[in-house]
Amino acid sequence: MAVFELVAIAVVAGLSAYLGTYLREKGRNLATKEDVDKITRATEEIKAQISSQQWVKQRRRELQLDVVKDLNKLLAEFLIASIADPEFGPDPDFYVRLAATTAMVKVLFSVDGFGTFKEVEVFIGPRMGGRPVHEFVERRDAAIRALVDEIVAG
Repeated sequence: MAVFELVAIAVVAGLSAYLGTYLREKGRNLATKEDVDKITRATEEIKAQISSQQWVKQRRRELQLDVVKDLNKLLAEFLIASIADPEFGPDPDFYVRLAATTAMVKVLFSVDGFGTFKEVEVFIGPRMGGRPVHEFVERRDAAIRALVDEIVAG
């Protein structure tokens, strides 16, 4: 019986050592898998945030470009009418469209960009506020350029 007990103890000890090592290795593998899963989830969340931020920036640029196009069209309309008739004064609809565009410039652009745009506004009125056409064109071009530069700079 002593030999049987020794063999049984040896077998149990061997199995215990094997199972202990096996379970320890399985535990490490499980912990590693969980760590990889956490890192993968964190990476995906960061990618999603970056993608969302990129979309917001891109959408803002699209809106800014739309406003610059509307502004350019509005100012060209005013310039053409003023050249055709030096006594031209914009109608109320023009002022409504100008106010809407002004609001969008104020919301979408920096204070400096808005300030450059406001320098053009002083020309809007009968006889361009008594100022020469070339000054209007220079200020208009400077304002459009400043706004486009701001869009490009991002």
